[in-house]
Amino acid sequence: SGCKLRLKGGLAVASMLQVNQSLEELLLSSCDINTDVLIALATVLCFNQSVRILDISRTLSISRQNETTIYLGRMLKVNNSLNELRISKYGLTDCDILELCGFLKDNKSLRHIDLSCNKLAQDGAKFLSQLLKFNTTLKQIDLTANMIGDPGLISLSEVIRTYNSTLEILKIGYNNIGDTGLCYLFNSLLSNDTVIGLSIWGNKFGPITCKTLSSLLETIPPRFALDRKYIDVVPYSVEGKIYLAELN
Repeated sequence: SGCKLRLKGGLAVASMLQVNQSLEELLLSSCDINTDVLIALATVLCFNQSVRILDISRTLSISRQNETTIYLGRMLKVNNSLNELRISKYGLTDCDILELCGFLKDNKSLRHIDLSCNKLAQDGAKFLSQLLKFNTTLKQIDLTANMIGDPGLISLSEVIRTYNSTLEILKIGYNNIGDTGLCYLFNSLLSNDTVIGLSIWGNKFGPITCKTLSSLLETIPPRFALDRKYIDVVPYSVEGKIYLAELN
């Protein structure tokens, strides 16, 4: 990551992957790769079965954004080895997520997807929710620093409560979420026994959110799997009022 590969270096990496069957981690974040390189990588990874982790975060400004998303989606539909995909700071929109989710329905290997610092709003979260109704492999989703808001989190929470039983970690910090969405999520977790980790710092914590989370962490209701070790906030009390502090 961070090496200025640009077009020539990026295409050389893609060419190497045509014959290399031992490389497991390909970290190309902030490498100044462009659309042509991304398309080449996605095409090669349709056949390469060794790469387990792919990071293409923070690419150069892409004019044909939707085209690269389609190539990535086609790759994810047929690739059976990739476990982790990082596409943070990629400029993804709700339309791009709709495209990706259409292809991810057929993916059986991806465990972790990082969609942080993109341009996803409530519709993007709804598209992910539809995917999670049927997906049985994704264990961690990072949506940090998007704008899914209360409606987006409610959509995700409903799926967590009713359909999905494989997701373990959900990161939704800095998403303009308030008491309505957060409390809906906490109540949904009462019916879910797989989500053990949660990142929510950077949202709007009102008194109801603070009190509800504090109560859940103290009482630990049946089927409530959330673990204090894997949550990024901790409740504390000042003069009888409960607040949340960030844990690093």
